[in-house]
Amino acid sequence: MIYYLIFVLLFVVNFRVLEYTPLMDVDKLVGMPMVALGVWQFFVYGVKLSEIKAWIICFVIVGLISAVAGSIFFPQTLKDSFAASNNFFLVLSILPFITVVRISRISKKSFERLIVFIGWMALTVKTMLFTFNITLNYTSFFTGNSTQLIPKQFPTELITICIIYYFFKYLKTQNIVYLGYSLIFLIGSNIFFVLRQEFSVELLVLVIILFKDIKRNATSIFSFIIIALVLVLFATSFFADNLEPLIAHFSESLKIFGSASKIQDNSAEARVEQFVYFLSRAYDSPIFGLGIPREGLKTNLFAGQQAFNMADMGILGIYFGSGFIGVIVYIFQIRFVYRLYKKIKKNGLLVNTLYFYLVYVTIYSIGSAKVFIYPAHFLAVIVLIFYFKQKEDKAAEVIVDDAVAQTNARLVSS
Repeated sequence: MIYYLIFVLLFVVNFRVLEYTPLMDVDKLVGMPMVALGVWQFFVYGVKLSEIKAWIICFVIVGLISAVAGSIFFPQTLKDSFAASNNFFLVLSILPFITVVRISRISKKSFERLIVFIGWMALTVKTMLFTFNITLNYTSFFTGNSTQLIPKQFPTELITICIIYYFFKYLKTQNIVYLGYSLIFLIGSNIFFVLRQEFSVELLVLVIILFKDIKRNATSIFSFIIIALVLVLFATSFFADNLEPLIAHFSESLKIFGSASKIQDNSAEARVEQFVYFLSRAYDSPIFGLGIPREGLKTNLFAGQQAFNMADMGILGIYFGSGFIGVIVYIFQIRFVYRLYKKIKKNGLLVNTLYFYLVYVTIYSIGSAKVFIYPAHFLAVIVLIFYFKQKEDKAAEVIVDDAVAQTNARLVSS
């Protein structure tokens, strides 16, 4: 039981469930000791999984380069630069996570119940916060700085996993209730929080899943279209006030290809200003990038008008922050995810859910750099895919062995 609870804690941290909540400090309280433990494990016991070892070394090197570059190209100390690049070093926390996964021996059913419970809880809490216009104040235990948290800042990782999980469950069982659950997560979450990029990529991933075996799923395609239209029409009439800003955000984002002065959306305008700023400095360090500025510098870069977030620029942000080295690492991430499908395509519901969530994160990173900025999250998903794939493969072997034994018994008796 104790190992299961530790697994749940590390899972919550690695999947960023508590980020932008009043419990944000838990991530740091857990993350820092796990990194220290990961360093110890790396040098004392090594890493048995060669793929994981290669990615850990790769991201630590990227973190070191970004930290040094940040101290050179921004007015900040090397210590501040290392702090700004800490996400790359958190990748070492994946080693204790692997150990806990193995010791806890969590079953597929237990894990499915866990992601469903957290997913529904996350959607419910965020919906209530938005509906009643509740904002929360967060004061960091480490810095003492206060921040106002708004509902749309809350992470949506588990919500996205539930969208994919229920969709796969519908395709497997043909039970239309699961399709309804999937669309509730998809439409409800994105209408409430006006997350245009998440909504687009989630829809794209569902289409990829749906059409990867179009002949066998002809009935599913028809049902999906009918139910989607019903729920969209319902959402249009019931949440009209929220759909209007969603459409407005999409149209404003398209204006980034024109003049920044015409853009009314703050998010799109920030991306334009950041792009112009970093483009002017791109040739300062094309190989290693400019590094990542510390928190205190983010607003100062644009005369205090726009906050800086490298992830907002996607693959361009990767180039500006980590140069061609970072872009090459990201390309290898895409290649790894693509080739991984050949190994898992014959596996079951849970493995495919985790894999296509990884596909979602990878595609989404073209515009947000998520898979690159949060490498510990990237590796945590891969670890769980390998773990549950191994469980499913062993279960399949047992089924085959039993079938062979029964066949042999019949032949002997006859």
